[in-house]
Amino acid sequence: MARTLARYGAQVICADRTAAPFDAAAAGLDPDRILWTAGHDLADMAAVQAVVATGVARFGRVTGLVNTVGGFATRRVLDGALDQWDSLMRLNARVALVTSAAVLPPMLAGGHGRIVHIAAQPGIKAVAGRAAYAASKAAVILLIESLAAEHRADRITANCELRAARHHRHAGQ
Repeated sequence: MARTLARYGAQVICADRTAAPFDAAAAGLDPDRILWTAGHDLADMAAVQAVVATGVARFGRVTGLVNTVGGFATRRVLDGALDQWDSLMRLNARVALVTSAAVLPPMLAGGHGRIVHIAAQPGIKAVAGRAAYAASKAAVILLIESLAAEHRADRITANCELRAARHHRHAGQ
């Protein structure tokens, strides 16, 4: 995603818990277009606000967010879905909320922005063995619908890309 955005001229901030995903991705990219930053808990508001502040200091603005962070696990309700609940809600729903909330102030100050989160089909139609996962992805979808409604007049759009095996749909605005 970062490579594609940078090729089209975007200035990109890539943030993750570790630097490992960045090592291979950095090859051949203009370092003036991408800021790589690791060691962040993207479910922690202060950490994400610091990343956003670093991006604003480097690039002067924030106009978009593409959140590909998330987790996946399967268990039936009686076989341990409760054990997965907090983890998947944190990785999927909380990260979506925190990252959105952190980028909204600079987007509002700049007069526009685009927010995109990745969800999954189980957030719309759950199947057996994915209770916690489906609930966390449904939370992401409904969060995006709410953000789209809240910021329509602010020229900030919020979309949720729904991933499935062969197709995807948009939710939100």
